Amino acid sequence: LQDGARVEDVLNQLNGPMYRKTEKRMFTAICLAVLDTVAGVFTFANAGLNEPIHVRDGRVAALGGVGSRLPLGVQSDNRYQQRAVSLEPGDVVVLCTDGITEARNSAGDFYTEQRLRVLLAELDTLTLSAFHIRQAIMEHVQRFTRGAIQHDDMTVVVLKYTG
Repeated sequence: LQDGARVEDVLNQLNGPMYRKTEKRMFTAICLAVLDTVAGVFTFANAGLNEPIHVRDGRVAALGGVGSRLPLGVQSDNRYQQRAVSLEPGDVVVLCTDGITEARNSAGDFYTEQRLRVLLAELDTLTLSAFHIRQAIMEHVQRFTRGAIQHDDMTVVVLKYTG
């Protein structure tokens, strides 16, 4: 983002052109986020992806967005709003696509956001790096699916604020 640009403004400026140029059954899901490493502020606007998950001292909670959460290009007049969250040293934020939470095992059961939250609560996120937290998530999902066919992309981004 350019200096001074707001996350919500970027999504709002993209939405109209996406609506006009995209087939009606197509859309773009995105969670646009900025981490201010000096102030410790995580700012995001969510357009159709899973809610970011915040981990602090073993407590795990979804960061619910504000305003519309529809994907880009679904409605021409859709307005997105950003949310800012103050982070403390050791906090972790996990962003993932629905390919993670909707990964299926051979019985057809979904991995679910609840399983992801339980895993994050069990991990020692204070000592693990963002890389190792991401690796633990991917390994957990792979153990759950045990070689079942992958139906969607699986993307995980882990941010760890060190202060």
